[in-house]
Amino acid sequence: MAAGAVLGLYGLGFLLHAAVYGLSLVIAPWLAALLVVVVLGIFVAILVSSGRNRLRQVDPVPEKTVQSIKENVQWTKEQIK
Repeated sequence: MAAGAVLGLYGLGFLLHAAVYGLSLVIAPWLAALLVVVVLGIFVAILVSSGRNRLRQVDPVPEKTVQSIKENVQWTKEQIK
């Protein structure tokens, strides 16, 4: 699984490199690289913002687990008596 993730990252890198190379046939290479980085940066900012908003909506306290543990403690106290 880790090897697949690493190869996927390499594939993404080559895809971005191909985009820079393709754009460099039309505009200056430095401008093509800058354009790809800016578009990628906007995409990453949108993904990070979306992820942060979703994390804020998650309640970190597992209510069912807390209730279950309280019931287990109560049951154990009754069994000890």
